[in-house]
Amino acid sequence: MRLKMLAIGASCAMMSMAQATVIDFYESEGFGIASDMVQINNIRVDTEVDNPFGQNQIVTIYYDVPFRFDLATLHLIPTLESATAPTTTPSCAELNIVATNAVTGLALQNAIISINGFSATTTIEGFASIAGLLQGRFEVSISHPDYTGGDRIVDLNCEQAKTISLALNPTQGEYALLPNEVRIISTWGTDPIDVDAHLTGPCPDLAAGELNEEERFHVYWYNPNHCNGMVNLDVDDVSSYGPETVTIKPPTGSDVLQEGVYRYTLYQYEGMGTLDQTAAVELIIGNNAPRTFYPPLTGQDVLIPDVEGNVWNVFELYVDPLGVISIRTIDQYSQIMGSSTVRSGNNAEPNFLYETRK
Repeated sequence: MRLKMLAIGASCAMMSMAQATVIDFYESEGFGIASDMVQINNIRVDTEVDNPFGQNQIVTIYYDVPFRFDLATLHLIPTLESATAPTTTPSCAELNIVATNAVTGLALQNAIISINGFSATTTIEGFASIAGLLQGRFEVSISHPDYTGGDRIVDLNCEQAKTISLALNPTQGEYALLPNEVRIISTWGTDPIDVDAHLTGPCPDLAAGELNEEERFHVYWYNPNHCNGMVNLDVDDVSSYGPETVTIKPPTGSDVLQEGVYRYTLYQYEGMGTLDQTAAVELIIGNNAPRTFYPPLTGQDVLIPDVEGNVWNVFELYVDPLGVISIRTIDQYSQIMGSSTVRSGNNAEPNFLYETRK
């Protein structure tokens, strides 16, 4: 979610005998880029430079800086080695967008794409392109009157055009979510070609099998529907970009989701690279604004490029007897032998790591 910094107008001065520096956040804007990081762009830095021949000169540069939240001190710590000065880089980056209906996988026309003051509208093929962008990390937004809007973090450079997939959740018609339903949408880039969504969760009286644990369903491309339609893989994309979409509904005759723990996992099935490079997962409860998960920056050493079996365990949901949903971020990578071996324990209990959300 974009955090406008205009109301802050914060500045601090660091004085020395030779020069003065003023850091001003009045024109800045920020957005989350990880569970413990926020990106703040357009930070103004005015530096007074000594001039032995007369009045000192003020040099102004705008910086984009990522900050990491330090839990011990409750401070935001700037990651200065990743800071950039966008005003010194050319406007030569290009962003391509592939927009789809998250439930049908069909191209989405007339979606509005916005990034850094630029905008474009998707064509009948669901495609839009924006050129002349600055290099750096930015937030791209997508909106459509009949769909849940969303945001995505992108890293742009002038060496290669960036292509991302944005899949929108319908808010009108037969595919719109009811307040007590959940939808999970995954997208990625050109490679890996095929990334599979896996959801495991509670299914009373289900016998243990080759693909699942006792009383726990395992929904993925080989087993797309389970528990009498309670959970369904709506879209299984096998040719880049996604989406892979899973919808969870209450059991027949109930007004709330089945009680228990649900675990969501992404599995690299085919393609070059590793799934940490381009993937994003959106969790939508009812038709509320989506919560977006990005692959963690740490732990990537366990991933093996260009092979099947790279796994990102993304999050768990815990549904209590009243239907209240709690979220726990997992963010762990692993390597497994075969997609049918994706599993989750059935003894998990809610604890302080879960974030309760109705």
